[in-house]
Amino acid sequence: MAGGPPAGARRVNLGEGGELRVEVGPDQEGVGVRLLSGAAEAFGAELAEGQRVALRPGQQAAFFTFFGAQLEVEGAPEVAYEADETPMVSYANAHAVLEARRREAKARGRPGPRAMAVGPTDVGKSTLLRILTNYAVRRGWAPLSVDLDVGQGSLTAPGCVAAAPAERVNAPWVPPAEAGGEAGEASSAPLAFWYGHTSLGENPELFRRLVSRLGAVLGPGPRGAAGDGAGAGAGGAGGRGGDPSGVFINTGGWTEGQGYGLLKDVVEALGVDVLLVVGQERLFSRLSAELSGAHVEVVKLAKSGGVTERDPARRKADRERRVHEYFSGAGDELSPVAQSVPIDDVQVFRVGGGPKAPASALPIGATSVSDPLRVARVAPSRDLTHSLLAVSCAEGPEDVLSSNVAGFIHVNEVDLAKKVIRYTAPCPGPLPGKILLAGSIKSMAT
Repeated sequence: MAGGPPAGARRVNLGEGGELRVEVGPDQEGVGVRLLSGAAEAFGAELAEGQRVALRPGQQAAFFTFFGAQLEVEGAPEVAYEADETPMVSYANAHAVLEARRREAKARGRPGPRAMAVGPTDVGKSTLLRILTNYAVRRGWAPLSVDLDVGQGSLTAPGCVAAAPAERVNAPWVPPAEAGGEAGEASSAPLAFWYGHTSLGENPELFRRLVSRLGAVLGPGPRGAAGDGAGAGAGGAGGRGGDPSGVFINTGGWTEGQGYGLLKDVVEALGVDVLLVVGQERLFSRLSAELSGAHVEVVKLAKSGGVTERDPARRKADRERRVHEYFSGAGDELSPVAQSVPIDDVQVFRVGGGPKAPASALPIGATSVSDPLRVARVAPSRDLTHSLLAVSCAEGPEDVLSSNVAGFIHVNEVDLAKKVIRYTAPCPGPLPGKILLAGSIKSMAT
């Protein structure tokens, strides 16, 4: 393209295997990137030549090229730099292996690969799966995305175990309304089960129960399909559990102690046959040794240098952003509504038996007993103010643990004098269910 860059823009020439990393500040606007020539992609989504992609405030993006490209950066991002060392080639190799497995599964009428990314917090697990999912979609597949990172939530609001088919490329620059779903993650409403907390340590038994429930919905994976065609018609979110497109599973960053045990439980419950270990040699070595006879391939992948480590305040801010996006959309293109419901028209429950009494408060020889799966009725009070509540599809309290949720509301006020709950909903109309589930998640984002 002849001539120099326009005012306020600069051009970047990337060689083979080069990457441009851009970070937009939380208060910055007007930052965009345009592909002038060559071929480039962001998180596995291709850029068209001449296309300008707008980046939102607080967004990070990495533009990679296998063969070379010229890019133009408009505006003044907080950070923009070139990187020659990236793990993208190893990610492409992982895609090639999974692609071969999908093709074999399709030929034999069996479920596709179930790949799970594991590793500590902030090593790029969700970014890796986003890239691999986009590569699969570009090849014509529609893999199922499973999100077990209850602290952040990529498919729906935080605090859930969720799954949704990825039927279109998840480009970081596509407005959610055009992508057909939240942040372009999925074109179908996710199947979500309410955990209700942002840490697995709050109720690990409930997490195990929900993952097992999701595993029952998915049906047997490649390891559980005996013989050609076995399991290919198994259930799933929309009947996708046995699809040759396979499943991608994102996890949180708890990899030590009880967290390590939970990872192994997930491998078994969801029929995982490929473990992608990101950024931790010790975890890779341990999993390789302990799963060597379980027909699970353990693959070690490097952490990208562009991954930003987040402190607790940043993680909380990201969680608030996800709640805001659920109700208002990433670009505030949605219109949440304020509504109210009589207290007597709904029932509020919480799963868990409450905190255990300290040993010092018990008689000698006694142990504290708490049922982590007890479904307890909660009397509406002002304590629910600012809480995120899930609207359950359960017909009664006995069905809560096995039922998915239809969506979420944010409690603005509990008016005991008028006996009403005032709340924000993502859309107008009556609540799709009468059973509301509370947890420990509160938010000021709406």
